Amino acid sequence: MAPTTASRSGGDSERAGWGSRGPVATLVNELIDVLRPTEQSDRRRRGVFRHIASLVDGCFAGENVLVTAFGSVPLRTYLPDGDIDVCVLGPHELLSRDDWTVRLRAHVERAEAAAAEASAELGSPAAEFAVSEIHIIHAEVKLMKLICDGVVVDVSTNQFGGLAALGFLEEVNAFIGKGEIFKRSIVLIKAWGFYEGRLLGAHHALISTYALETLVLYIFNRFHKELSTPLEVLHKFLVFFADFDWDKFAVSVHGPVPLEDLDKVTGPIGKRPEVHAEGALLTPDFMWRMMDKYGNESVSAKLGGGANSTPRQMARKYLNVVDPLLSSNNLGRSVSQGNAKRIRKALALGAQRLTALRESSTGGECFGAVRMLEQFFGN
Repeated sequence: MAPTTASRSGGDSERAGWGSRGPVATLVNELIDVLRPTEQSDRRRRGVFRHIASLVDGCFAGENVLVTAFGSVPLRTYLPDGDIDVCVLGPHELLSRDDWTVRLRAHVERAEAAAAEASAELGSPAAEFAVSEIHIIHAEVKLMKLICDGVVVDVSTNQFGGLAALGFLEEVNAFIGKGEIFKRSIVLIKAWGFYEGRLLGAHHALISTYALETLVLYIFNRFHKELSTPLEVLHKFLVFFADFDWDKFAVSVHGPVPLEDLDKVTGPIGKRPEVHAEGALLTPDFMWRMMDKYGNESVSAKLGGGANSTPRQMARKYLNVVDPLLSSNNLGRSVSQGNAKRIRKALALGAQRLTALRESSTGGECFGAVRMLEQFFGN
């Protein structure tokens, strides 16, 4: 059993941080509660997932496939506009071919047409989970994008890395504790990044969700003794990364990595003892256990693929974030050069505004701080 948060943080979990009480705390907690998944939104997404899973099962009946979900929905950190990541697990020779999307799309269109025809004959309303706007995305990870009951769904195949990341983040959340402050902070920072900073969305050449979660995890790992509320996490996130030298360093959960040192990485960063800073929240023992359960090498070995004898080096891009489970995977690779500059400006502006808000609220101007916070999350 993992040690309690208090024992890991030297009792700092009892510290009353910024945003722990008063009007600002009330507003932030209300905001997070509105943004976080509700029973109704969970039920709706479960229904959408079951419908898509039934369509996939019908398409690949008898071919040994399994349908599951990964990402923000099972992690329960999705925003109200969040999509569902659906993964089809099955034989490599079946799902690695380019025609799996063609086959699945044809099956879905036939099934939906038959359902619509049956509804029309019976004079009943259209099916609750009707599928529309099916698109095939030819990206690094090929996927089929569609809309079901107004929810965007991305269907991909054999995304073992995504499933491993889900397990890893769930265990990190439990390890950190403090009333799920990690997940609550992710929701708050995602909301700022999506609605205010406009920097979230890999398909728009912006930051991927997993990259953002990794950045948040680094903030916890290094500054956990200073953090007791999601608002403090957001502020530290903005201030730190606004001043970060992205031209010279990459970010890992253990700290900045000089770009020239990326060429020297020959194994998982989580298993290299020299990267575990003294006083870090994520202890070497915890990270060793996580790498053994969820690390790429471990997952590949369990699937019978074995370890890669010639590890790849991480490709440098304009914003570099090291995957905690696979050091050669750059989670920031989706960010374009132009968007990298815009992201830096958004971080700097956010840090400036939230610092002013913090100074105002700690100076006794609570109601003025509330108005500033409402403007900070104006969208």
